[in-house]
Amino acid sequence: MTVDGQNFLKRTNAYPELVEAASVSSGPNGGQSGGIIQIGYLIGVALRRWWIIALIGTLITSAAIVLLMRATPIYSAKGLLEVRQAERNVINVSEVESVVADQEFLTTQVELLQSDTIIEDTIESMNMLDELLDAVDDAVPQSRDMRMQLAMEVFKGSLSVRSVGRSRLIQVSFEHPDPQVAADTVNTLTDVYIAGAIDRRFSATEYARDFLETRLGTVRKSLEEAERQLVSYAIANDIILVDNEAANNSSETLDGSALRTLSEQLNEATSERIAAQNNFEQSKTEAFASQFLGDDELSRLREERIKLTSEYRDKLATFRPEYPEMQELQERIALFNREIEQRAASIVGAKRAELERDFNLARMFEQDLAARVETLKNNVTDMRSKSINYNILLRQVETERAQYEALLQRLKEVSVTDNLGSNLVEIVDRARPPLEPAKPNKPLGALLAAIFSGLLGFAVAYIVDILDNRIKKPEDVKEKLSQIILGVIPVTQDSEEIVDELENPQSIIAEAYATLRTNVQHSGADGGPRVIQTTSTRSGEGKSASSLGLALRMAGVGHRVLLIDADMRRPTFLNPAASVGLSGVLTTTTDFAGAITPTKFDNMWLLPSGSHVPNPSELLASSRFDKLLAYCRKEYDYVFLDSPPVLGLADALILGGKADASLMVVEAGTQRTPNVKDSLNRLANGGAKILGVVLTKFKMQSARYDQYYNYKSASHEGPAETADIQIQLKASQSKQKFDLVS
Repeated sequence: MTVDGQNFLKRTNAYPELVEAASVSSGPNGGQSGGIIQIGYLIGVALRRWWIIALIGTLITSAAIVLLMRATPIYSAKGLLEVRQAERNVINVSEVESVVADQEFLTTQVELLQSDTIIEDTIESMNMLDELLDAVDDAVPQSRDMRMQLAMEVFKGSLSVRSVGRSRLIQVSFEHPDPQVAADTVNTLTDVYIAGAIDRRFSATEYARDFLETRLGTVRKSLEEAERQLVSYAIANDIILVDNEAANNSSETLDGSALRTLSEQLNEATSERIAAQNNFEQSKTEAFASQFLGDDELSRLREERIKLTSEYRDKLATFRPEYPEMQELQERIALFNREIEQRAASIVGAKRAELERDFNLARMFEQDLAARVETLKNNVTDMRSKSINYNILLRQVETERAQYEALLQRLKEVSVTDNLGSNLVEIVDRARPPLEPAKPNKPLGALLAAIFSGLLGFAVAYIVDILDNRIKKPEDVKEKLSQIILGVIPVTQDSEEIVDELENPQSIIAEAYATLRTNVQHSGADGGPRVIQTTSTRSGEGKSASSLGLALRMAGVGHRVLLIDADMRRPTFLNPAASVGLSGVLTTTTDFAGAITPTKFDNMWLLPSGSHVPNPSELLASSRFDKLLAYCRKEYDYVFLDSPPVLGLADALILGGKADASLMVVEAGTQRTPNVKDSLNRLANGGAKILGVVLTKFKMQSARYDQYYNYKSASHEGPAETADIQIQLKASQSKQKFDLVS
């Protein structure tokens, strides 16, 4: 909603929920932006665009079924290996630890089973090179290395190696059109892997023992050198060893303890100084002075001032301010004001001086402690500098000793004989030729194709629904236009029926306009705006019918209503007996009352457009039209201006600036959002106060409103009142003409 429209609603005490609804931007479903898409909106998209979903789903599913029927069956043979939980004497140079069959080791074995070396040995053992290259569509290279590399890529595409859950089992599977070849490939691969693992184990264990012996001698020499350096440094700096600690640590007791105590005191002094400084800084603010306004003397002075002020106001009803007694009261009030200010300034100044004194004392105490702490730091630093180098040498000795002991223990555990015949990976189940193909799974494939095609179709339908920027339902008014929806007018079956519906107060159309009337009356104080413009983006959206319907409902509850046909280009409301009309009133000095004619409806009068004029916009902008509106405000409770469309004409903009409020009529399902927004912006720029939007020709069967209006129709069955209202249709313009006086 425009800013002017919101201010108008707030200024006229409109319903808060209407203002709030107009101010909140909504998502695709009519909810607030950023919210979760409502299920109802998604269901609505599916129902509206079902043919898109059905078409895409049928095409994709049919194509998938054809491909599944023509696909070659592929068999998958599976073998199962077990990784035993046992230690291995494989020594890593950087980490001298034993490796067990944990998750990392299990992952390592899975990757080894897919290594290029194992796969290449398997291909050569089964003589599968030419067979694998036959599956390649591209040109096969002549070099054997390149041919083998390409064959291994094809082999890996059919191979699958994975760990089974949280167990120590590894499943190896291979896919091939021949079930026997698939099983033989899995068995050959596992045999090649186990044989290679045994070779690697023997080489690794032999290498580990040689490595440990060499490394142990190096670490022993390094440990001895580190111990000699530690003892030499301790003797040179007079450091006595007591339980592996430097004796000079005891000399730190006095200065170190004093330093710790003074540091704690310095921290406390700093905190106190900061607190005192904060209190002193706060005393300079205005909020500080408000804390002392409860002083008894100040309270007494204020009470006296209040009494004098009350006495002065009471006497002001009798005497003028120049009267001597009134001047005396003014002087006494001014005296009390000065005393109150002086008293408050005195209290605040004393408290501020006290806080400043506390701050200065805290700062001096902090500075004194800081100087003493700095002196002790210099004394302690000299002694600690010697112990730093000692501790560095001590840690080096401890590290060398720990490394030496670890290597010595590891050398004892290494035994080539104990591990030559053991293997951590063993075959649990050898692969057997499968009886049924693994893929394609035709029922599952068809089901997945149907599901994914349905989701794709729904996504396309959802995008199409979002890109469709027409105003089709009441939620679109709030979502796309950010406007209040004041009324929803259902569509009629034929052009003749709308007049009968408007005359019958119990009809669906009349009920809709009665709701619109109620919303208009509640949009402001004292029955809402009195001069209301009704316009639309283009002709044929039902603005004239809405003007008539709203006028009839207003007149039906006893209000004096005037309907002015302000469309002097294509008039709507006919009065064959009228000789003047609006154009005549604006171009002559004809009496206003003489140009207005009564209609056959109680409490309703009509000012037709009159004869055709070449300059309607100039007439509407004239002062004569302002005088006409001023006259109408005095004589009638409500005045409805049936305005021309907005786009392409200036008439609606002029009328919007002169009316109290403007109703924008939008035909459901025909107008696009940019066009309506452009019309609203043009009205707002012209000074119009947008009251809200009336959605006309709405198909109730397409939304939840169908049940409500079915109920209203059933409860109001019976003969309707009839009236002699005629509609004339011009084939060239397709515009309804209403004769209100015949």
